[in-house]
Amino acid sequence: MAQEVIYADLSLSWRTPPAQPKGSDDGELTYETISGPSPQAEQSRSGPGPEGGVKRLLLPIALGLVGISLLLLAAVVGLGAKNWQLSRQLQEASRAHEAQSLSLQAQLEASRAELEQQQQAREVRLNATWSTAWKDLCPKEWVLYQGRCLFFSREKRKWEESRNDCESKAARLLILEPPTVLDPLPGFLYSSDYWIGLHMIQSQKGQSWVWVDGSSSSWTPVYYYNCAALVKGRLEDKSCSSRSQYICEKAARTERKKRRA
Repeated sequence: MAQEVIYADLSLSWRTPPAQPKGSDDGELTYETISGPSPQAEQSRSGPGPEGGVKRLLLPIALGLVGISLLLLAAVVGLGAKNWQLSRQLQEASRAHEAQSLSLQAQLEASRAELEQQQQAREVRLNATWSTAWKDLCPKEWVLYQGRCLFFSREKRKWEESRNDCESKAARLLILEPPTVLDPLPGFLYSSDYWIGLHMIQSQKGQSWVWVDGSSSSWTPVYYYNCAALVKGRLEDKSCSSRSQYICEKAARTERKKRRA
């Protein structure tokens, strides 16, 4: 069978072909297709290409960035925890300070209330002692003021009528000591006008202001009237014929009331 041709496709992988059997016909030709290794295999054998080198370079960088991110995250978490701790400490300190302030305020108010009670108790004892031992220093409806007994009229009279009424009570119109003011002025003197014992007289030497006890005064009037009064707490001159309330004065008794056995 020298004329017979056989075609066969063979894939060789660098393997040694099997031994030709003996006795085969030398005239028989055999065709085989030989497939070599793939380009990828060749490339892997020959070494990495450009893409493989880039990946190998990027991998350490990516790992480094991940590590840095983890470090930053840990730092942020640590700072947040520290900030929370400091905030909590500040809140606790603020609450403690507020509690201490409230405690001190309560103690201060308690001390103030205690002092007020003690002061009121002393005033009550003093008033009781004063009213018991010295209650007869001034007549009834008279007021003890700076060692003098004062009478404040309710009705209004002319200046001359006011002086006569004071004399009928064994007293006189009020005489002010220099500088011709009551120091301090009682509050009720600011609510009305009161005649006092100062008026102008005509003498050989001319006009002059004198008190009802005969002593002279250097006071200068404002409106050139002849009688003086306390007007809303200020010394002013008024017409003697006008009507005002008045103040009488007399000396206070200096003897205590004798207690009955």
